[in-house]
Amino acid sequence: MFTKNERFIFLFVLLTLLPFTNNIVWENDASRIATAESVVDWGRLEITNSTFAPKTDKILVDGKYYSNKHFMSVLPAVMSYAVLSVANVKIASNSPTAIYLINILSVGLATSLFAVIFRRLLLESGMPKKKSTLFSLMLIYATPVLNYSVTYNNHILSAFINLCSFYFLKRFTVKRNMYDLLMCGLLMGYGIGVDLPSGIVFSAVFIFYLLGKNITLKQMKHYFIGLIPPVLLFFAVNYLVFSSVYPDYFNPQYYHYTGSQFFTSSEATLDGETLQVTRTSYILNMLFGGQGFFTHTPLLLLSAFSLIAIASDKKSRFR
Repeated sequence: MFTKNERFIFLFVLLTLLPFTNNIVWENDASRIATAESVVDWGRLEITNSTFAPKTDKILVDGKYYSNKHFMSVLPAVMSYAVLSVANVKIASNSPTAIYLINILSVGLATSLFAVIFRRLLLESGMPKKKSTLFSLMLIYATPVLNYSVTYNNHILSAFINLCSFYFLKRFTVKRNMYDLLMCGLLMGYGIGVDLPSGIVFSAVFIFYLLGKNITLKQMKHYFIGLIPPVLLFFAVNYLVFSSVYPDYFNPQYYHYTGSQFFTSSEATLDGETLQVTRTSYILNMLFGGQGFFTHTPLLLLSAFSLIAIASDKKSRFR
C-alpha cells in the first residue's frame, strides 16, 4: 500500500510531532474531548458531567450542555479514545496521558498521512522524487500545519479529508473507476460535517471539475451516492440535538447561559452587538467574514477565476 519512501516520511513526521503534542486541552478543543469522553464512557453526546464540562466552549439545550462543535468533527477523537478505553486509559483518571494519545492517534496520524498523500500527488503530477519529498516536508514544517498538528482541531482533519477526496478524484480522471468517484464523494460528504465552509466549497469545486470532464450523469451519480449519506447524517445529528437541521449558529438561544463567553449581558448580544443570525448572513460571514473561508485565505479568491478560465478553455493545460 505504501512504498518504502512513503513509510519513511510517515514515520519521520509522526516522530517529530511526538515531543510537541499537547497533553492538555484548550478552550477550543475542550468540548470536543468532552464529547469523546461522554460518547465512549456514557454513550451520550451530552457533556454536562464530563471532565471538561466547566469549559465554556459549549451550548445549552433543554438544560443539558453539548459541544458547539459538530459530532462528525469529534468522531476521530471518539475512535481514538475508544481504543484507549479498552486499555483502561481514562480521561477522568489519567487526563494528560489520554489527551496526549488522543491527539497523536487523531491529528498526529492525519498529519503524517497528509504528507504522504500530498507527496504521492506531486509524484503523479510529474515532479521528481527529491522535490516532491522536499515540498511535502515544507508543507508540514514551513506552514501553520505543524502548529495545528499538536492539539485536537478540525483544521487538520478537514485538510486531510479534502486532500484524500481530491486524491480519489484525480485517480478517477485517470482510471475512470467508479469506486474512486464513490470514495471521493464519501470523503467529501464527511468533510462537510467536519468543517462546513471548506466542505461546501470543495464539494462544489469538485462537481464543477467533474462537469468540465464531460462525464455522464450515470457516472456522476456515484459521486452523489457517496456524498449524500454523510451530509444526511450531519443534518440528522443537528435535528436530534437542536431540534433543527441547521447548525447551532442558527440557534443563538442555546449560547445564552450563565458564564457563556459568547454573551456579554442578559440581552441577546454577541460580543456586545445585537445578535441577528440569518441563513444569508451566516453564509456570507462563513465565506467572507473576518475568519471567512476566502477572506482568511485571500489567495483562494483566485481559484474562482481560475475555474472559470479552465472551464471555458478546453485546451487549457490545467484542465
